[in-house]
Amino acid sequence: MTTCTNQTVSRIPAVTLPARQGRQPSVLARVAGGIVSLSDQLLTWQARASQRRRLSELPDYLLSDIGVSRADVDQETSKPFWRS
Repeated sequence: MTTCTNQTVSRIPAVTLPARQGRQPSVLARVAGGIVSLSDQLLTWQARASQRRRLSELPDYLLSDIGVSRADVDQETSKPFWRS
């Protein structure tokens, strides 16, 4: 029997640097924003891959309980992690 556990995905809080009056955001602010966006995307992909893996491990009777067929699971798990 497979047991699924709930895993919490930690999100990195957005970094907000004070804007300079009348000028573009600093290079540091743009780099920090890019790093936060990238890490958020990586966490999303990791969670998606994990959820699909756990879905594929469910037995048919549980899939039936939630109204999902094995064919639906096969279709979902065949997607690459970056596709929703």
